[in-house]
Amino acid sequence: MAGMGKGPGLITRARRRTQDLIGRISMIGFQDHKQRTRSFRKGDLERVLQIYRQNFDGGMEKMIEGYSSLFDDIFYIIEGPSKQVIGYCVCYMRLDLQGLRAHRVASIYSIAVDPAFQGQGLGNALLEDCIQDLRKNNVQRIRLYADVNNKPAVNLYLKHGFKITGTKENICGQGKTCNVMDLNLK
Repeated sequence: MAGMGKGPGLITRARRRTQDLIGRISMIGFQDHKQRTRSFRKGDLERVLQIYRQNFDGGMEKMIEGYSSLFDDIFYIIEGPSKQVIGYCVCYMRLDLQGLRAHRVASIYSIAVDPAFQGQGLGNALLEDCIQDLRKNNVQRIRLYADVNNKPAVNLYLKHGFKITGTKENICGQGKTCNVMDLNLK
Protein backbone atom coordinates (compact mmCIF):
# COMPACT_ATOMS: atom_id res chain seq x y z
CA MET A 1 0.00 0.00 0.00
CA ALA A 2 2.98 2.34 0.34
CA GLY A 3 2.98 5.06 -2.28
CA MET A 4 -0.67 4.54 -3.19
CA GLY A 5 -1.53 8.11 -2.15
CA LYS A 6 0.20 9.60 -5.21
CA GLY A 7 -1.42 7.32 -7.82
CA PRO A 8 -4.88 8.90 -8.07
CA GLY A 9 -3.34 12.38 -8.12
CA LEU A 10 -1.12 11.42 -11.04
CA ILE A 11 -4.01 9.83 -12.91
CA THR A 12 -6.20 12.88 -12.32
CA ARG A 13 -3.43 15.21 -13.53
CA ALA A 14 -2.81 13.05 -16.60
CA ARG A 15 -6.53 12.98 -17.41
CA ARG A 16 -6.78 16.77 -16.99
CA ARG A 17 -3.71 17.30 -19.19
CA THR A 18 -5.20 15.07 -21.92
CA GLN A 19 -8.51 16.95 -21.74
CA ASP A 20 -6.60 20.25 -21.97
CA LEU A 21 -4.75 19.12 -25.09
CA ILE A 22 -7.95 17.89 -26.76
CA GLY A 23 -9.62 21.17 -25.81
CA ARG A 24 -6.72 23.10 -27.34
CA ILE A 25 -6.91 21.08 -30.56
CA SER A 26 -10.65 21.79 -30.74
CA MET A 27 -9.79 25.50 -30.95
CA ILE A 28 -8.02 25.22 -34.31
CA GLY A 29 -9.55 27.91 -36.51
CA PHE A 30 -10.72 30.05 -33.57
CA GLN A 31 -11.15 33.67 -34.65
CA ASP A 32 -10.63 36.77 -32.52
CA HIS A 33 -13.84 38.74 -31.88
CA LYS A 34 -12.63 40.76 -28.89
CA GLN A 35 -13.71 44.40 -28.71
CA ARG A 36 -12.69 45.84 -25.34
CA THR A 37 -10.15 43.21 -24.38
CA ARG A 38 -7.16 41.53 -25.97
CA SER A 39 -5.61 38.09 -25.81
CA PHE A 40 -3.05 37.21 -23.16
CA ARG A 41 0.63 37.83 -23.90
CA LYS A 42 3.49 36.10 -22.12
CA GLY A 43 4.59 39.35 -20.44
CA ASP A 44 1.16 39.64 -18.75
CA LEU A 45 1.58 36.64 -16.45
CA GLU A 46 3.18 38.32 -13.43
CA ARG A 47 0.56 41.10 -13.35
CA VAL A 48 -2.29 38.61 -13.82
CA LEU A 49 -1.00 36.55 -10.89
CA GLN A 50 -0.72 39.71 -8.79
CA ILE A 51 -4.37 40.58 -9.51
CA TYR A 52 -5.35 36.97 -8.80
CA ARG A 53 -3.66 37.11 -5.37
CA GLN A 54 -5.31 40.47 -4.59
CA ASN A 55 -8.75 38.91 -5.16
CA PHE A 56 -8.43 35.29 -4.04
CA ASP A 57 -6.74 33.20 -1.36
CA GLY A 58 -4.19 31.92 -3.87
CA GLY A 59 -2.95 28.43 -4.51
CA MET A 60 -4.00 28.06 -8.15
CA GLU A 61 -1.23 30.08 -9.79
CA LYS A 62 0.18 27.01 -11.60
CA MET A 63 -3.20 26.34 -13.24
CA ILE A 64 -3.44 29.93 -14.47
CA GLU A 65 0.12 29.72 -15.77
CA GLY A 66 -0.66 26.47 -17.61
CA TYR A 67 -3.86 27.82 -19.14
CA SER A 68 -2.02 30.97 -20.23
CA SER A 69 0.15 28.94 -22.59
CA LEU A 70 -2.49 26.46 -23.79
CA PHE A 71 -5.51 28.74 -24.06
CA ASP A 72 -4.08 32.21 -24.73
CA ASP A 73 -6.80 32.81 -27.36
CA ILE A 74 -9.48 32.61 -24.66
CA PHE A 75 -7.49 34.35 -21.93
CA TYR A 76 -8.92 37.88 -21.96
CA ILE A 77 -6.96 40.92 -20.77
CA ILE A 78 -8.30 44.41 -20.10
CA GLU A 79 -5.86 47.31 -19.90
CA GLY A 80 -5.96 50.60 -18.02
CA PRO A 81 -5.23 54.06 -19.41
CA SER A 82 -1.45 53.55 -19.28
CA LYS A 83 -1.74 50.10 -20.94
CA GLN A 84 -1.13 48.19 -17.69
CA VAL A 85 -3.13 45.00 -17.12
CA ILE A 86 -6.00 45.79 -14.72
CA GLY A 87 -8.20 42.72 -15.21
CA TYR A 88 -8.35 39.28 -16.74
CA CYS A 89 -10.68 36.40 -17.54
CA VAL A 90 -9.05 33.01 -18.12
CA CYS A 91 -10.95 30.15 -19.74
CA TYR A 92 -10.19 26.62 -20.78
CA MET A 93 -11.92 24.42 -23.33
CA ARG A 94 -13.27 20.87 -23.18
CA LEU A 95 -15.14 18.69 -25.63
CA ASP A 96 -18.48 17.36 -24.41
CA LEU A 97 -19.55 14.17 -26.17
CA GLN A 98 -23.30 13.87 -26.70
CA GLY A 99 -24.06 10.74 -28.65
CA LEU A 100 -21.95 10.88 -31.80
CA ARG A 101 -21.45 14.65 -31.62
CA ALA A 102 -18.77 16.61 -29.83
CA HIS A 103 -19.54 20.10 -28.56
CA ARG A 104 -17.11 22.72 -27.34
CA VAL A 105 -17.68 23.68 -23.72
CA ALA A 106 -15.66 26.53 -22.21
CA SER A 107 -15.10 27.00 -18.51
CA ILE A 108 -14.25 30.33 -16.96
CA TYR A 109 -11.49 29.38 -14.56
CA SER A 110 -10.90 32.79 -13.02
CA ILE A 111 -12.00 36.37 -13.61
CA ALA A 112 -10.76 39.34 -11.59
CA VAL A 113 -10.15 43.08 -11.68
CA ASP A 114 -7.49 45.00 -9.77
CA PRO A 115 -9.24 46.28 -6.60
CA ALA A 116 -8.19 49.86 -7.47
CA PHE A 117 -10.29 49.63 -10.65
CA GLN A 118 -13.31 47.71 -9.37
CA GLY A 119 -16.78 49.23 -9.65
CA GLN A 120 -16.13 50.65 -13.12
CA GLY A 121 -17.82 47.92 -15.16
CA LEU A 122 -14.58 46.19 -16.13
CA GLY A 123 -15.72 42.75 -14.94
CA ASN A 124 -18.81 43.27 -17.06
CA ALA A 125 -16.66 44.19 -20.09
CA LEU A 126 -14.45 41.12 -19.60
CA LEU A 127 -17.46 38.85 -19.34
CA GLU A 128 -19.23 40.39 -22.35
CA ASP A 129 -16.15 40.01 -24.59
CA CYS A 130 -15.64 36.45 -23.37
CA ILE A 131 -19.26 35.46 -24.07
CA GLN A 132 -19.31 37.16 -27.48
CA ASP A 133 -15.98 35.64 -28.55
CA LEU A 134 -16.98 32.13 -27.48
CA ARG A 135 -20.45 32.39 -29.05
CA LYS A 136 -19.02 33.52 -32.41
CA ASN A 137 -16.60 30.58 -32.30
CA ASN A 138 -19.43 28.05 -31.94
CA VAL A 139 -18.91 27.14 -28.30
CA GLN A 140 -22.01 25.33 -27.03
CA ARG A 141 -21.90 26.28 -23.36
CA ILE A 142 -19.90 28.21 -20.77
CA ARG A 143 -19.55 26.88 -17.22
CA LEU A 144 -18.15 28.58 -14.15
CA TYR A 145 -18.09 28.14 -10.40
CA ALA A 146 -18.91 31.07 -8.09
CA ASP A 147 -18.66 31.15 -4.31
CA VAL A 148 -22.23 31.23 -2.98
CA ASN A 149 -21.20 34.06 -0.63
CA ASN A 150 -19.80 36.23 -3.45
CA LYS A 151 -23.12 37.92 -4.23
CA PRO A 152 -21.69 40.58 -6.59
CA ALA A 153 -20.11 37.89 -8.79
CA VAL A 154 -23.18 35.63 -8.72
CA ASN A 155 -25.42 38.59 -9.63
CA LEU A 156 -23.09 39.59 -12.49
CA TYR A 157 -23.29 36.09 -13.96
CA LEU A 158 -27.07 35.92 -13.53
CA LYS A 159 -27.37 39.30 -15.29
CA HIS A 160 -25.55 37.80 -18.27
CA GLY A 161 -27.90 34.83 -18.50
CA PHE A 162 -26.03 32.20 -16.50
CA LYS A 163 -28.26 29.78 -14.61
CA ILE A 164 -27.41 28.10 -11.32
CA THR A 165 -27.43 24.38 -12.14
CA GLY A 166 -26.14 22.99 -8.86
CA THR A 167 -23.59 23.41 -6.10
CA LYS A 168 -20.17 21.90 -5.54
CA GLU A 169 -18.01 21.75 -2.43
CA ASN A 170 -14.32 22.70 -2.18
CA ILE A 171 -13.86 23.76 -5.82
CA CYS A 172 -13.60 27.49 -4.97
CA GLY A 173 -11.45 26.82 -1.92
CA GLN A 174 -11.30 24.41 0.98
CA GLY A 175 -14.56 24.42 2.93
CA LYS A 176 -16.35 26.69 0.44
CA THR A 177 -19.57 25.96 -1.40
CA CYS A 178 -19.81 27.16 -4.98
CA ASN A 179 -22.68 27.56 -7.38
CA VAL A 180 -22.25 25.67 -10.62
CA MET A 181 -23.39 28.16 -13.26
CA ASP A 182 -24.00 27.48 -16.96
CA LEU A 183 -24.76 29.67 -19.95
CA ASN A 184 -26.03 27.89 -23.06
CA LEU A 185 -24.85 29.71 -26.17
CA LYS A 186 -26.77 27.70 -28.79
